[in-house]
Formats: sequence, structure tokens, C-alpha cells
Amino acid sequence: MTTLVAILLAALGACCFAGSARWLHSAVRSGNPGESLSVRSLGHVLRSRRWLAGAVLAVVGGSLHVVALSLAPLAVVQPIGVLGLVVVTGRFRPAVLGVCLGVGGFVVLAARSGAGSGGAIQPGATQFFALAAIAVAAAALSIHGRARCVGLATAAAVLFGTGSALIRAATHDLATATGLGLAAESLLLITAGGWLVHQAYAAGPPAVVVAVTTVIDPFTAVVIGLAGYGEAAHTTPASAIAQAGFAGLAVAGVLVLARSIPDPRAPERTLNDRVKPRRPSAPAWG
Repeated sequence: MTTLVAILLAALGACCFAGSARWLHSAVRSGNPGESLSVRSLGHVLRSRRWLAGAVLAVVGGSLHVVALSLAPLAVVQPIGVLGLVVVTGRFRPAVLGVCLGVGGFVVLAARSGAGSGGAIQPGATQFFALAAIAVAAAALSIHGRARCVGLATAAAVLFGTGSALIRAATHDLATATGLGLAAESLLLITAGGWLVHQAYAAGPPAVVVAVTTVIDPFTAVVIGLAGYGEAAHTTPASAIAQAGFAGLAVAGVLVLARSIPDPRAPERTLNDRVKPRRPSAPAWG
């Protein structure tokens, strides 16, 4: 029963995150003309009503997600966020179906591998993922186009997944200094991930950002949960291979979406790039 409640809360949180993505992306695009969000533009964005509405939905979704994490293992809760991709795209594209099947198969196998309550933490695993996210973000900030959007969203998703893993550990030990330290570190990582998501919104469409985050975020959290928290004591080689296959299917779906979903900014760029009217030529004197 507790697991069912956690699943329902996580699903409701995923819907909140999807609505938040729509509002936040709209706020970033309306207040920022380029694909890089400057500090000055960010100030304007944060004061807009659309951003505030998106932020409220994000807080509600995050609160539901934290409660779900306190009731069930990472391997069960985290991948449910893929439902947000369906809400954002509005329909089941073949690529969206591939992402959902990939993430769904991955989490089912992870749960059947013997997911438990865990709670022990291996700091090296979380620090490794945080450093990897920083490296990916640095590389993405140096490029342009759709690849910039995918790279920034990937880095943000890794930080979100790592932050969720720390929250999962902190909920079991909040009364101690260690638990409070884990909670503070998770807040820092999630805040940094939020900044990277805003940069990704400036560089590409919301569905691409949501697709990347809903795949990489749960994969990161589940890997930390399985390897560092003891949430899968009975993973067999066959199960590991199958999980890798489902993960590959989900990643392939994200790559297809990243290339096929149009960027809402494209029409604006064509308007800005209109041919300037030619100056009237001097009259010919006969």
C-alpha cells in the first residue's frame, strides 16, 4: 500500500513538473532573445508571472516527489517522471513510446532485482556523478544549437538524479548532522541543475529538455541506488544486459525527439532575418 501511494504521488508530481516546464520555457523564451541566458535576462525572467507560475508548480511537484522518495525506493519512484514527457509532447509519438518503454523496462527490472529500503550512502558515487555533470555542462556551454540544449539538459538531469539520491539517504537520517548535510548538498545540486535547465530552455524546445531529464535523471538516481545504497542485491548478468538494452532504447528515443521536435523560436528567427528593404535607386538622368 505504501508503495502504491508513492507511485501515485510521483505520477502527480511528474504532471506538475510537465506543467512547470511549459511555463518556465515560455518565460525564458519571452524574456531572452538568444540561446544563452545572461544574468540580466535571468533577472527579467524571474520577475515574470509565467515563471512564478512555473516555479510554484515545480515546488508542488518537488514536494510530492520528496514524499514519494520517503515511501519507496529510488528504483520505483524516480523513473515515474517519464510521464511528464507525455504531458509536454501532448501525444504519443513513436519516439515518446520508445522512451516510456525503455524507462519502464529499466525500472521494472531494477525493482525485480531486489530493491530494498537502503539508506547507506557511498559518497564517492554521488561525487563522481556531480563532477561528471559539471564537465558535461562546461562542454555544452561552449557549443551552439540543439546539441547545446541536449548537453545542458543532460548535465542538469545528472545533478537532479544525484540530488534525489541524496534526499533519499537524508530522509532516513534527518535528525543528525549527516542527514542535514546530505539535505543541504542535495539542495545545492538541485539548484545548480535548475540553472542549467533554464540555459537549456534558452537553447531548445521544452519537449527536448523534458525528454532528456526524464531519462537521464532516473537512470542516474537508479544507478546510485543500486550501486551505492544496496537497493539491488540480486542483479544477474542477464538482468544487467536487459537493463542496458532498455536504457539504450530510451536514449535512442530521446535522440530522435531531439532532432524531430521543432524549435518554437524558429519562426521568430525568420522574422528577424527578413530581407531589409532596398533603397530606391537614383533616378536615371537622360
